[in-house]
Amino acid sequence: MTAPALVELDAPAAVGDLTDDWLGLATRLDETSYFQTPDWVLSWWETLAGRPPTRAVTWRAPTGRLEALVVLSRAREPLHGRLPMRLPVYVNAGSGAGAADHCGWLVAPAWRDAVAAWLAEAIAGHVLLLRNADACREQPPLPAGARVIAQTVCPRLPIAASGDVGRSRGFGRQLGRFTRRMEREGVRFEWVEAGAVDEGLLGSLFDLHFRARARHGGTTSFGPQQLPFHRRLVARAAPRRGPSAIVARCGDAVVGMLYGFHWKDTFAAYQWGWEPRWDRHSMGSVLVYQGIRLAAGRGVRTFDFLRGAEAYKYRFGAVDRCDRTWMVPRGPAGALLAARYAYRRS
Repeated sequence: MTAPALVELDAPAAVGDLTDDWLGLATRLDETSYFQTPDWVLSWWETLAGRPPTRAVTWRAPTGRLEALVVLSRAREPLHGRLPMRLPVYVNAGSGAGAADHCGWLVAPAWRDAVAAWLAEAIAGHVLLLRNADACREQPPLPAGARVIAQTVCPRLPIAASGDVGRSRGFGRQLGRFTRRMEREGVRFEWVEAGAVDEGLLGSLFDLHFRARARHGGTTSFGPQQLPFHRRLVARAAPRRGPSAIVARCGDAVVGMLYGFHWKDTFAAYQWGWEPRWDRHSMGSVLVYQGIRLAAGRGVRTFDFLRGAEAYKYRFGAVDRCDRTWMVPRGPAGALLAARYAYRRS
């Protein structure tokens, strides 16, 4: 095995040389997510994260093929929401701000021990947080002492070859009726491919989402401050990779949208919104219904609802899959953070 090589993310030429190999590794490995691609991680680093000190560490086979990639950022973790104290940690880049699920590093099985050994040395006496790693994959390659400190439910739906939607036929028929009612009032639904989402659709999404949240109560972190981030995602998109959407139009107006990310055979539903006049026809559920049907016609086999155990997801037939956050506690900061998470679980 070759020794690892380091690339600092603030070295654009070196990062550019790595991007194609990074995408190739993410495509080649099983059960990867869009949130592990350079599209997501680099856009996150450039915008939401504020360009923290971050390095990409690579392991290659003698042939030069990329076999493992760890992207590690320095961050500061709050000890408590009401206290100003923030403790220095290492985190997996791309996690945290932006609400990424199914994170973790890209590591071929034969390289797991080498990656874990490098991490043990690299973090020295500092805390390591691996946020939101898919629990259905193998245990992440982490140093000794790693422990699970949080778990998040992320329901997902295997799309039926029959095209049936929902746990019961009655539920599917009801959604079909709601769809037909809206179609009689001039609404049409379309799938917008990755690479075709544009500035106008992003603007409509943020506007519709804000109005829907205000109408139904609750707060959201998905506001104009995230627009530069999603512009970067759109700019990096390619066919079957990146932001795509199920769009409801009435005439020339966008009246509803379900926005998410297409990666391999999965569509991950990320955010949505719609105009209030369509509440009476359950526009939110119809967008999911149309999304499942339209995605199936494009080779998508999994509809990922991402984090949250909301009841509507299970009416569609989603089954639970979990992400876990791991911590390697080191030094005084590790002891404090371990106590914090132990208190939360108690």
